[in-house]
Amino acid sequence: MPLANYDVIILGQGLAGTALAWTLKWSGLRPLVLDRERPGTSSLVAAGLITPITGQRLVITWRLHELWPLTVSFYRRVEAETTATCFHETAMVRVLGDATERAVFERRLQAGEFRSLVRIPPEPPLDESDFAVAFGSWEMPAAARLDVPRYLQASKERLAGEGVFQGAYVDVAADIAVDYEGVTLP
Repeated sequence: MPLANYDVIILGQGLAGTALAWTLKWSGLRPLVLDRERPGTSSLVAAGLITPITGQRLVITWRLHELWPLTVSFYRRVEAETTATCFHETAMVRVLGDATERAVFERRLQAGEFRSLVRIPPEPPLDESDFAVAFGSWEMPAAARLDVPRYLQASKERLAGEGVFQGAYVDVAADIAVDYEGVTLP
């Protein structure tokens, strides 16, 4: 007889595992999150920047207008349930690194791709004694920063309080038994 039954087992409480756990929980399922709790994981050192235009190729975030409201709603709900402030809506400034990046930006700007997504120059303008802006800069008014360590810790504490988080190392090949009734872990 199993000690506990869960609908889903999530291995890893990084950004993806935590978001999945919240989403499943809000959908009425009972997830179990197992995490090695190692310091320095990629999620713990992530910058947490959420911007409408990303990467060296300066592309608009996929499905931005659909996903931005969902992102804000998701993190605000997590904050409400954990009482931890971790999601900060704030403008972000992008400093162009070289002439090639500047040319890409100008081309996309002239094509109208960035309409309503950027402000030129940033307000207030960057102090050129603090920033190297030889190729220019621009602001993205609708952006955010997630305090990733705080989000993960607050989520872990809430999940642990509900009995659905456990610090554990799982060797997928040796520790998981699968049969017709489901999955069993030691």
